Amino acid sequence: MNLAVTLAQLRPDSFDPLQNIILPLLGTVLLIVMGFRLVSAYIEDRPGKILGALLGALPAAMAVFFPAATMGILKGLAQVLVGGG
Repeated sequence: MNLAVTLAQLRPDSFDPLQNIILPLLGTVLLIVMGFRLVSAYIEDRPGKILGALLGALPAAMAVFFPAATMGILKGLAQVLVGGG
């Protein structure tokens, strides 16, 4: 099939199956990396680094595993901060 024809047939929902594959993989990689960071911070006995890693991992994991809920929370925060409604 011609590339131009393939690109012309793409719709916004065309990437949903791809999103369902990529997001769990990214979430797994995120959990592995953050696990290593937490273990290294625990070994170094640095509680601030442990807390920072946990607080950094929470929104990132939420965005990866629950993208719709994350968008709802961000939209709500934007409405509170900017106003409107």
